[in-house]
Amino acid sequence: TSEIDVDGDYVVPRIGFKANIFEPVDCLATYTKPYGAEADFGMNNAYSPTAVKYYVKTNDFGLTCSYKIN
Repeated sequence: TSEIDVDGDYVVPRIGFKANIFEPVDCLATYTKPYGAEADFGMNNAYSPTAVKYYVKTNDFGLTCSYKIN
């Protein structure tokens, strides 16, 4: 078949914490982790003679800071 089903349900929850470190500096720490991001192309794929499957598994940590100038 020439059709590939790459649709699927996935979620990308994020959490963040903002803090005022000292008077002119604020920082935001974030964490993101996707769940369910995967595809299974199987053996009936016209574009590949072998089964193809992939998963996205990551842990994303971030830190953003700002400095206020008066």
